[in-house]
Amino acid sequence: MGCAASRESSGPNSDHRRKQHPSSSYYDWDKKGGYIPYRHKGERRPRWHQEDKEAYAQQVRDAAERERNRQALKHYAADDEKAKLKTHYTEHLGRKRAEGYGQQVRDEAERERNREALKYYNVHVKRGNLRRPHDDDERRKEAARAKREMIKVYASPDLKSRWSDSTR
Repeated sequence: MGCAASRESSGPNSDHRRKQHPSSSYYDWDKKGGYIPYRHKGERRPRWHQEDKEAYAQQVRDAAERERNRQALKHYAADDEKAKLKTHYTEHLGRKRAEGYGQQVRDEAERERNREALKYYNVHVKRGNLRRPHDDDERRKEAARAKREMIKVYASPDLKSRWSDSTR
């Protein structure tokens, strides 16, 4: 059984479960000080030199500039979308108006149909206006009778002059 090449097989770190820090209390009692050179006691990261500080500051500036550019691009894209929406709306205004007018005509026709249907509606059904299958044929007969009467009245020669549609 060979040892893994990257691990020390003897020495202070030969126990593979614990990585010993130089300031930990199990490490070399005679050599251990309270601090590591270039590090305060309790400070884990290495002390920076001047060029490291400058490089980090440059990174921060670059990141800030990238973020500003991203926000500006987002802003411009939103403006562009708004402009597109505006032209889209003005383009289709005529079509929308025509659709609205068509809907108005359809609503008017539907109201007229409902009025015609309600004209022959049997109001005196028990329990409200429930439709029952055996009422339908009577209602249909009544509607046909009313239509025949109407045709008779309009077609009679003596009433034609007074009741014709042209005078209405």
